[in-house]
Amino acid sequence: MFEVTGTYAGGGTISGAWQIDTNPSTIVVGPGWDNLVSVTFERTPGEGLDSAFYLSGIELTVVPIPAAVWLMLSALGSLGWLSRRA
Repeated sequence: MFEVTGTYAGGGTISGAWQIDTNPSTIVVGPGWDNLVSVTFERTPGEGLDSAFYLSGIELTVVPIPAAVWLMLSALGSLGWLSRRA
């Protein structure tokens, strides 16, 4: 079992625990695990003789802002520009 704790940029933490049954394993975190400044991985004590674990292939994924947001912002900007000209 691994306990994972994340620290938010504005303060506060989020945590979760994952059971690892295979080697290698992948941990996928859900909503709320964003805007973090640090992440701590700890193995639960008493789970076997070997307490060492290794992290490899850590992958961070950037979630793009949908094109609709950019379209809406450009439309609002155009409306503001037109109202200023009038």
